[in-house]
Amino acid sequence: MELGLLAKGFAQTILAFVRAINPDMKHSFGDDNNTTLPHITVPLFHAAESFIITPAGAAPPPLGINFVTSETDKARRAGKIPLPRFDTTSTISFSFHSMFLDFQTWRLVSFPFIRSLDLHLMWARSAVR
Repeated sequence: MELGLLAKGFAQTILAFVRAINPDMKHSFGDDNNTTLPHITVPLFHAAESFIITPAGAAPPPLGINFVTSETDKARRAGKIPLPRFDTTSTISFSFHSMFLDFQTWRLVSFPFIRSLDLHLMWARSAVR
């Protein structure tokens, strides 16, 4: 990812703000050899507002339903109870919400001192992986 001096400084400021909210967030602008792709990562259990773990053989919740954030979910996000462990047999359904990101338009919104920012300016048409 090639960013100008101003754009890179602006991106680093935004990322520092996000890291203040979630210290487990990691990012990279990539490297010259393309061995490390540009990315932003956050552990799922810290990013998901709520999640449902469905054991193997049971029916997961249907797509398109609203998840209710339980008191357990709130306590997990606050670090008051341990996070569940991932396993390879369960189905994990989760909901994610950010007041600062509009994923449909790929824009930064409602960010302090910024009305709206098209993230294509920094990440072009990169896929969400």
